Amino acid sequence: MGRQDRLAGIATRIDCGLGDPFCGAAQDYVAGFAQAPAGGFQRGDHDLGYWRRMASPQVGFLGRHL
Repeated sequence: MGRQDRLAGIATRIDCGLGDPFCGAAQDYVAGFAQAPAGGFQRGDHDLGYWRRMASPQVGFLGRHL
């Protein structure tokens, strides 16, 4: 937290389910970026179903930025 500026120029994606116990902290972290990272906050929890839904967009993001 508080070091988001160190990621300037690096493609960044943050995804988090709205029911995830880490959601508040993730939202605070995203708010600390000068430019919002890719990804977002969607319905779901910190569980297998959520990560299965998010796997394809995350792999696609990596494929475009590696």
